[in-house]
Amino acid sequence: MDKKEIAAVFEEIGTLLDLQGANPFRVRAYANAARTIESLQQDLDTLVKEGRLTEIKGIGEDLARKITELHTTGKLAFYDELKASLPAGLFDMLRIPGFGPKRAKIVYEKLGVDSLESSKLPAKPARSRRWPVSGRNRNGKFSMASNSRVSSAAGIIATRRVPSPNRSSKRYADTTA
Repeated sequence: MDKKEIAAVFEEIGTLLDLQGANPFRVRAYANAARTIESLQQDLDTLVKEGRLTEIKGIGEDLARKITELHTTGKLAFYDELKASLPAGLFDMLRIPGFGPKRAKIVYEKLGVDSLESSKLPAKPARSRRWPVSGRNRNGKFSMASNSRVSSAAGIIATRRVPSPNRSSKRYADTTA
């Protein structure tokens, strides 16, 4: 694996740890390591072969072992175990604007929503059941996202604007694809 791929894996590990509710310092260590690896000026292959990864600021022995494993084998057992411990759709919820790991975790724990595809939530919840997310706008975004088609290849929420046959050509009606 090259630097960019390893950095992407470390960034995702940080996000997955955040979804699990891990220590914030540990989460930040993976995010910082991702940025450090991506911006390395030296050749990663040389650093791995010479065992000099710990000389880089912010890279300790544990992270150096994981970088070496990723670079040499292309896989990381810790990463695979971490991904398997969380529902796959939970990571997709992070693509909703305004939804970070903490909010996605709350929605998962309080409402049992583990993916966008599996949930069809009403735009307005019943008065007795309040959503565990704050703000009318954020609730609307989550409802729209859960009721929209999610493009897994692009990882974005896709909605299509189609001209309404009953209105003039200047007006458009929102329809989900």
